[in-house]
Amino acid sequence: ASFRETNTWADRCESPLAEIRSPGRVIQLHQKLSSPSRKRSVSQTKELLDEKQAKAQLQREQIQKQKAEKIRKQFQKLQEVRDSKDEQLRRLKASQELKQLKAEQLRTSRLQEIIRKAQEEEIKRDIFY
Repeated sequence: ASFRETNTWADRCESPLAEIRSPGRVIQLHQKLSSPSRKRSVSQTKELLDEKQAKAQLQREQIQKQKAEKIRKQFQKLQEVRDSKDEQLRRLKASQELKQLKAEQLRTSRLQEIIRKAQEEEIKRDIFY
């Protein structure tokens, strides 16, 4: 087992190894991290920045297209619902008109039947009296 696995953080802090550091370790690390070989040139930095901006622009365009498509689909669905309701309302009106027409025809035929019976009764009355 390694030193890290066997000791807790408190044990490591109290260990004499924690106090011992090689002299100049921080300076060496600083020089290593700030060496010219690690630094990018201005053209490389600009190129990377341009690539990032182009990628970000492409992502924004894709998101915008997705939003537009989503809105278009929602509008299309809304239009289909409206058309469906309009068709349902049209059918209901047609059904009601048909019912009214049948009711009017039935009323007319009943009135004609009543008139015919009344005339027959009147004829019978005239004949017998």
